[in-house]
Amino acid sequence: MPTSSRSRTKGSSGGSSSGHGDKKGKSSAAAESEPLEYQRLSVVVFKNIDWDSYNKRHCALYIQHYNDQSAVPWRLNMIDIEGAEQMWSVRESENRDPEQSVSFARQLVIKDFPVGAGKTGQADRSLRNDIYNAPINNSNKEWNCQLWLDGALRRLRRAGWLTEQEVNEALDRTDYVLLEAPFQPKSATGANGSVQEDAW
Repeated sequence: MPTSSRSRTKGSSGGSSSGHGDKKGKSSAAAESEPLEYQRLSVVVFKNIDWDSYNKRHCALYIQHYNDQSAVPWRLNMIDIEGAEQMWSVRESENRDPEQSVSFARQLVIKDFPVGAGKTGQADRSLRNDIYNAPINNSNKEWNCQLWLDGALRRLRRAGWLTEQEVNEALDRTDYVLLEAPFQPKSATGANGSVQEDAW
């Protein structure tokens, strides 16, 4: 959960206390007192149930929505790709906790982003949109969810969400979890890193 306990409150700047202030001033004060909204970005790695080798593990990006008064996220968005070689498509799962999956391996937190206060912050879809619109390469038989993750994180760097160092650290940590898989790849072909829809 975000560690900040700030809320956007401001004291009176000498306004009347007679109760006859204008509505605009009251609305502005109400907006300023709303808690800050945060979006926590993570990589999530899933085991492959059939054959858990590093090239069969599945990767997704995961956004948890918090405000600075909440102990638990009030919205979850997980974005990844589904399908098979040269037939990939983007997928978004809302309010689904990856830790409840039998194939869950690890969640790797990358960064928290403040996105505004109250309804303004709750409506912010910029981070989600940049991930969701990451390019898919169906012309390359070797392209898979792990390469999608690499491209999506680099897209976030170009958009200013992440630094080069943060991208490289996220990918290094992900590689470590991929390499924890107990089995060796069966072959160089078919290494799509996908999981079945019902596996998570």
